[in-house]
Amino acid sequence: MSSEHLGAVLIAEVGSVITRVALADVVDGETRLIFQAETASTIEPPQSNATIGILQATAHIAEMTGRQLLNNGTLLMPQNSERDGINQMVASTSAAGHLALVIAAIASDVSAQSAIHASHAVYTTILQVVTLDDAMLDPTGSSTTSWVERQVRTLLNRSPDAVLMAGGLEGGTVDALRRLADIIAFTAFHTESQSRIKSDTHQREQRMCPVIFAGNSSARSSVLQAFEGRVKTMVVDNVRPSLAQENLDQARRELNTLYNRQVLTNLPGMEPLAQLCNKHVTTVCQSVGVMTRFLAERYQRQVLTVDVGSTSSSAFLARPGSTPRLSWGSMALAMVSRRCSPKVGWQALPAGCPFPCRPPI
Repeated sequence: MSSEHLGAVLIAEVGSVITRVALADVVDGETRLIFQAETASTIEPPQSNATIGILQATAHIAEMTGRQLLNNGTLLMPQNSERDGINQMVASTSAAGHLALVIAAIASDVSAQSAIHASHAVYTTILQVVTLDDAMLDPTGSSTTSWVERQVRTLLNRSPDAVLMAGGLEGGTVDALRRLADIIAFTAFHTESQSRIKSDTHQREQRMCPVIFAGNSSARSSVLQAFEGRVKTMVVDNVRPSLAQENLDQARRELNTLYNRQVLTNLPGMEPLAQLCNKHVTTVCQSVGVMTRFLAERYQRQVLTVDVGSTSSSAFLARPGSTPRLSWGSMALAMVSRRCSPKVGWQALPAGCPFPCRPPI
């Protein structure tokens, strides 16, 4: 779409603490930033509606630019000949929460690491990493229960949104993956039988914790057989087909789909926000990835972008012609005093702060 047809666009970013809104429009045949504003996010009570903060910031933009962007408390669309209103709105957010994930793999230093790398595609919290080689590390007689029993008990105490299962080089072991699948299937079945869920099949499937199988393709039929009737399973390419290769793209896309379906929809005010937007609401993480790839292709150079928010951080590295590599972490501004300051020392913080800092008492 050309700039002339694009017209005025409102771009919103809903964070956990701050909501930022920018107005872009066509000036001399090119799309330019007109104005931007920010306000406190309104995802917490009493508002509990992300759209309220967006409209508040938009009202400030209208006041500062002299344009009418709102009409009867909502966005004025489409843009008219007086350049009032907007043609489109796009929004992204990092405030919907994290996908609670359990990783099940064969080897902690191979398949588990690749699964962890894949999990960085979205905002995730890894509740537990279960690997079969952990059983070999347990001292003999150190516990009155078996390794399998301990893993089952641990998983039963978790409430993951999904399980990412990996392991086995292509053409490698099948039995180990079946053993992992049996543990997951038993846990899912036990949890399901203990919960008070109606017999309606559709409702039961919605409540089941889905499993993404990203292991040896030779084990797919055996794994699916273990999960049949107990676990909703999505099959993707092996994240570690060989010791020297990672293949994360399909697993990352499936995790993105799960996040959008199970977590993003829980953003307070998502329904009215989705109605205002011309495109699906995305995560800030996804938007930064697209921007990084665009810059790499546009300027034909390697680009690194870092996004540090209040509750999460992400870094993208992109080269021309390649998919951006993502590193994601929970070290963010809200965690600085608790995690970062003990590592770098309180004396290092004042240099980057616009206000006086002193050590905690």
